[in-house]
Amino acid sequence: MTIISLLESSEYKDWEIISQDKIIYQGKEYYQIGYKKNREGEAGLSQTVLSDISVEDYLWNRIHQCAPVEKLYNEALKEQKENKNAKKIDINLILEKLDSPNGPEYQSSASSNFEEGEIVVKLGKTENEMLSSVIFEITNFKQQKLFEKIDDIEYLKSIDADQYAKETEHIEYNGIQIHHDVIQQAIQTSGWDQEIDEYATVLDSWQTFEDYWKERSDDEHAHYYRMEYDLAVIKSKF
Repeated sequence: MTIISLLESSEYKDWEIISQDKIIYQGKEYYQIGYKKNREGEAGLSQTVLSDISVEDYLWNRIHQCAPVEKLYNEALKEQKENKNAKKIDINLILEKLDSPNGPEYQSSASSNFEEGEIVVKLGKTENEMLSSVIFEITNFKQQKLFEKIDDIEYLKSIDADQYAKETEHIEYNGIQIHHDVIQQAIQTSGWDQEIDEYATVLDSWQTFEDYWKERSDDEHAHYYRMEYDLAVIKSKF
C-alpha cells in the first residue's frame, strides 16, 4: 500500500481527475482517500491523501491491522451472523459518492443496514473522519439486538415517539462510549491520530446519558427518530 500526502499547491498541477475519488498523479492511478489537516488544523493548508488501493480496502486495512478495533469488528460480525433476519451474514462497506464534491468543506456521515449487512459511508473531508464513521457504525452492528428490540412493531405500539427517540439515543450514546474506549486503545497501541476519537468531547461535556439527553432531546437528531417512529406505526396499519 502506497500513501501520498499532497500539501504544496504546485503538486496539484500534476493531477488528472478521472472520477470523483480517482485521479492520475504523475502518470500513476491513485484513489483519493480524503484529507488530512495540518498541525494547526487550518483547512486551507490541508493535505490530500492518495492511495494505490481503493478507499474501501484502505479503511478495512486500517481496521484489521489494529487489534482493539479488529476485536470490535469481530464482535460485531458475530452479532451479524446470529441475526436471523439478515440477508447477508458479513459486513460490507459501501461508499456513496458526492453529487457535488466540495473537498474539505464536506462533512462525512454514515449509516448501518443490518438486514443487508452494509455500512454506507459518504466520502468525508478527512481520512480520520471517514475511519471514525465506519468504526461508529461497527458499534451499531455490535448492538443490533438492542436496535431490533425497540424496532419491533409490538414494542413500538407499547411506547410513544418520545420514548422511542430516547431509547434509540441511549443505544447510540453507548456506541459513543464503545467508540471512545476502542479508539483510545488504538491511540495507545497503534499510534492512531487523536482526531479519530471524535466523540471524546461529547463524553467530556455529557458524562451521563441523562445529561446527554437533556441536551439532545429537542434537536434534529431526536426529532428524526420521532419521525421514524411515526412512519413505522403508520406503516404497520396497512
